[in-house]
Amino acid sequence: MTCPDSPTPSATSCSASCAAGATFWLASRPAAGVTWRSAGGHLEIREADRWLEAPASPAWEAAFPQRRTLACWFWDEYYGERRNEIAFTGAGLGLDRIAGALVSALLTGGELSLGAGGWRVMHDPLLGDMQDR
Repeated sequence: MTCPDSPTPSATSCSASCAAGATFWLASRPAAGVTWRSAGGHLEIREADRWLEAPASPAWEAAFPQRRTLACWFWDEYYGERRNEIAFTGAGLGLDRIAGALVSALLTGGELSLGAGGWRVMHDPLLGDMQDR
């Protein structure tokens, strides 16, 4: 990820005035909650946790009450608690560039229709094409 105000694309080119944080899901890893943290030249993208399974599942029952409450706030019958939350802070971020990059990362209608089985075999540009998804 490059800071939208940086002159050349590079994974570490964010200026000291640019920071971002996110929790999101990747189609290629539909069970994994992924976090993204960046500040200045630091960038960390990693699997942080698993999204909760449907209510009444063993994972749901084992989760802390606060985690279940949070999942309920975002629950969707098809996607479960999966969601994308992202925040950028800094001066001169270039909102059009950020919006364009985020929109280009969305699944197309055709890709979305593949469902989780089809998503798992998609190329994963952020975390690599690992077998353990």
